[in-house]
Amino acid sequence: MIRRHVSSLAAAAAAVAVVFLGAGAAFASPAPGTKLAQLKVSGADSAYGGTVAISGSTAVVGEDNFPASRGKVHVFTRTATGWKRSATFTGPPTTYGDDFGDAVAISGGTIAVGDDFTSTGDRLARVYIYTHTSTGWKQAAVFSNPDAADAGFGNDGFGYSVATTGGAVYVGAPNYGASAGATMRGSVFVYTKTATGWRYAAQLKPPSAAAYALGQSVAASGGTVVAGTQVCAGPCTNDQTSAWEFTRTSTGWKSQRLSASGLAPGDEYGRSRVPRLRSARST
Repeated sequence: MIRRHVSSLAAAAAAVAVVFLGAGAAFASPAPGTKLAQLKVSGADSAYGGTVAISGSTAVVGEDNFPASRGKVHVFTRTATGWKRSATFTGPPTTYGDDFGDAVAISGGTIAVGDDFTSTGDRLARVYIYTHTSTGWKQAAVFSNPDAADAGFGNDGFGYSVATTGGAVYVGAPNYGASAGATMRGSVFVYTKTATGWRYAAQLKPPSAAAYALGQSVAASGGTVVAGTQVCAGPCTNDQTSAWEFTRTSTGWKSQRLSASGLAPGDEYGRSRVPRLRSARST
């Protein structure tokens, strides 16, 4: 099996996503690390390529455009003649900007798109689900924070990170819990696909009382989820971070902390992504 990796490269003149051949490819030629393609979109914003995901012969590239306009997500498919753009998803109407495309994930025929901030309407963060059909990609579901009180706070970070695998979608909400003025404990929300559609299935909470902002990053494979968090004994002044593994069992979810030696405050172990400045936001 050929393994491909998608990377984003941003420059003053243009932003592109690049597909590389990864280690473990079935063929000796081309060599791992070879650039296979540049995925370009005419007129793309500098945010293009800020988030990327790939599954099989389909690549997903986010262009969240905050704070200028509606975000977009572009889908590319590898054909016999190269990579072709096969779909573009556009975020909800907004007068100020939104984060549609700030997080993307794909597994087989399912794409999840995070939109963890919007400035208009009900201000609820959302995750949009698209499935591949015989006529192309179609929107199949929209998720929002199932805790209405917390969601109404307007900055729960729902959709800041997303992952999908095996008929399940995992949504990170690192700001969860801040609505009551308490520490942002964070959570990962689990949704599963059933015969009648997608349904909310579980909430994975920080296992430790000291954990802070669970869901800053999330990855999943089969029945295992790994989520990044900050861990603070007091005020989070030095960004100590951690990661937690959640495993689905017959009786529910079990968790354990994934630790590493030699870490120091500020290493941001478990964060996985660099947060961008949001000073332009109006709350």
